[in-house]
Amino acid sequence: MSYSSDSVPFQDLLQQQKDMARDQLAAAWQIHVEQVEEQLHKGWKENLANLFEERFRLLSEGMEEEFQKRLSLKQAEVRAHALADAEKLRKQSRHQVAADLNQWVRRLAQAEDAGAWVAALIDSLQSVADQVAFFLVSADTLRCEAAWPKAAAVEADLKDAPAFLNVRQTMDTVVAAASPAEINEVIFRALELEGRDKAYLLPVAAVSGHQLLGIVLLIPSKDSFDLDAAELLCAAAGPLRKTSSPKPAVVTGIAPAASLATAPATRENEEMEQRAQRFARVKVAELRLFHSQAVIDGRTKQDLYGVLKTEIDKARVQYKDEFMAAPGRTDHLHAELVRTLANGDAKLMGAGYPGELP
Repeated sequence: MSYSSDSVPFQDLLQQQKDMARDQLAAAWQIHVEQVEEQLHKGWKENLANLFEERFRLLSEGMEEEFQKRLSLKQAEVRAHALADAEKLRKQSRHQVAADLNQWVRRLAQAEDAGAWVAALIDSLQSVADQVAFFLVSADTLRCEAAWPKAAAVEADLKDAPAFLNVRQTMDTVVAAASPAEINEVIFRALELEGRDKAYLLPVAAVSGHQLLGIVLLIPSKDSFDLDAAELLCAAAGPLRKTSSPKPAVVTGIAPAASLATAPATRENEEMEQRAQRFARVKVAELRLFHSQAVIDGRTKQDLYGVLKTEIDKARVQYKDEFMAAPGRTDHLHAELVRTLANGDAKLMGAGYPGELP
């Protein structure tokens, strides 16, 4: 076989095919490498994204847990501060109430006559009322002695005043509709009670034997009304009312020796009795003022002693130590507990109540 002059030699053709194949292999390898790098690159990004996502999830959970923990601690701290502030306000309020009561009781005790005593009682109730009036009660007549903010010199038949009649019969606070039918038409008009909703009628009694000294008609204040405080003031006012006593006869000459010897002892006994009575009234008044809900519960359950055992026992121990050392002393604390706390019904003290101090 012969070849023309421009034909390609076999060796050159073979070399050309080898170079082409090598170039194609290199290109194929390059393509493969590029694809591998692309896959690796893509996978690295996905792995990095997954890694960050996982880390952020753990970080978020940790932050949420720490936030909840700190929130709980902060809430507990806020609650503790709130409770402390509330307790502080309660103590301040209690001290203020006690100071106000002490001030009014002092004024009632220092009243020189019935007029000053009524005026002090009316003034003391103005802080919890929009209107106050004090009525004297005779066999069949009501007479208004003083009123605030408007004076009302008025008399009415007791039989025509059902709410007042109820107070005299029960010797207890009565809540009545502020209407002519309940209060009395004459009194209703004189006190200008038109538009009022309720009227509270509170007895004012002497310390001995439930002797009724008068009845307070009270229209409660819408802003601040404390029935316990009003009842406490009325309960304290009766025993503090001064009554005129006959002057001792002037005796000329020398008093017998026995009289001189016994006079100081008699005065000492009287003073001791008065202090014991005051102690009993104050302790029972404190129970009604500072444990009013417990008093209500005890009356409802007919077990005042069971509900207020700690406070009553403490008062009994103190009373016994201070006033029952000498034989023949009267247990005024027991009498006041039954009279005021139990509304005169000893059964309300409960089966566990030990009774009078020995």
